[in-house]
Amino acid sequence: RGLRNLYLETDLGLIDLLGELPDVCSFEDLAGRTVEMDVGGFACRVLDLDTLIRSKEVANRDRDRLALPWLRAIRDARS
Repeated sequence: RGLRNLYLETDLGLIDLLGELPDVCSFEDLAGRTVEMDVGGFACRVLDLDTLIRSKEVANRDRDRLALPWLRAIRDARS
């Protein structure tokens, strides 16, 4: 309660559990902007690539700016 976002370090890598995406979309809008993935035998919903890219652009942290070219290249390769 009271947490907006939670960042976990797991055996599978870092996982961001997001309770909000300010300036990207509302929590209610997220259902239509996710895809289901298998994460270590556990099915979970994750941001679709376009929403992930937008969230990185809005966050604008050093680590997000470094990730953007890679994420855009993945998106472009899928098109």
